[in-house]
Amino acid sequence: MGNVYWIPPKTEAEKLAEAQQAAMRRINTAYEAELASIRSEYPESEQMTWDKQEREARAFLADSSTATPLLDAMATGRGMDKTELATRIIAKADAWMQASGLATGKRQALEDHVKAAETVEAVEAIGWE
Repeated sequence: MGNVYWIPPKTEAEKLAEAQQAAMRRINTAYEAELASIRSEYPESEQMTWDKQEREARAFLADSSTATPLLDAMATGRGMDKTELATRIIAKADAWMQASGLATGKRQALEDHVKAAETVEAVEAIGWE
């Protein structure tokens, strides 16, 4: 007969730590899903240009003599006035920052609640909803 090892039951502290880890995985997954639902409207390659689009748009609206190769190409490709394009880009960038900021704040608040919870039941009651 093989060796039989006795494994002691988990302490309440260990159970709480495991519940907290599981809660943070759930919260982080929900956070990513919320932001992914916004990003899903745009191809990844376009998303990779968002920072440059915003920088060029803000720079152009501050000084119309600023070189904006990406905005120039986008305006030409769209057949759109560059000022209108820059204005739209900034509006979308601001909306994204608002949405991601709200979601990030919510995630961080939930993390605080998870860390402050003193029982497994309290941790399990914390959710993204």
